[in-house]
Amino acid sequence: MRTVEMVRSNLNTDLALGGVLMTMFDGRTNLSQQVVDEVRTYFGDLAYQTVIPRTVRLSEAPSYGQPITEFDPSSRGSTAYRRLAEEVARRVGLTSGEPVSALDRLLGPETAPTTASSIAQDAATDPEDSGAPPEPPTASTGDSEGPIQTPEVPAGDADAPQPAPQPAPQLEPDPAASTQTDERETPSWRT
Repeated sequence: MRTVEMVRSNLNTDLALGGVLMTMFDGRTNLSQQVVDEVRTYFGDLAYQTVIPRTVRLSEAPSYGQPITEFDPSSRGSTAYRRLAEEVARRVGLTSGEPVSALDRLLGPETAPTTASSIAQDAATDPEDSGAPPEPPTASTGDSEGPIQTPEVPAGDADAPQPAPQPAPQLEPDPAASTQTDERETPSWRT
């Protein structure tokens, strides 16, 4: 909040806080629920109703270079971010407040696990929240099956002459260094 106040006083007097978003919510812990409750008490209507859960799929998506809405569109994280986008759109007056997506029509506004209490209820049984670290992405040979695509080399560049690799320089021993003796005196207490 200090940063917002500093920018408002020095750079943009019209700056207003649009909302407060709670992310990385882990419904398996009491601390997460307490933080959500405190934020909502302090910020009131500025706190978004949508809470972004902490899931393995959300943490994997950037490793594959994709947004969560493409990486796993049906995941809880993707659903939560879509709902957040709709909530932001309603706040700034871009929608009428009616359900605007097929997801809302399918699930209904009350049933999706995007509030802190509903995420907490779903967290214990969700395989996304297994607690295991995400598997690292694997490189692909250009197939569409792999998550990371290796860049293709244009045909013209493949035929261009490449500089030959240079061998690493070999360091030769200094003959003067091997004949030098240690000229330091041995302390009297060591003799």
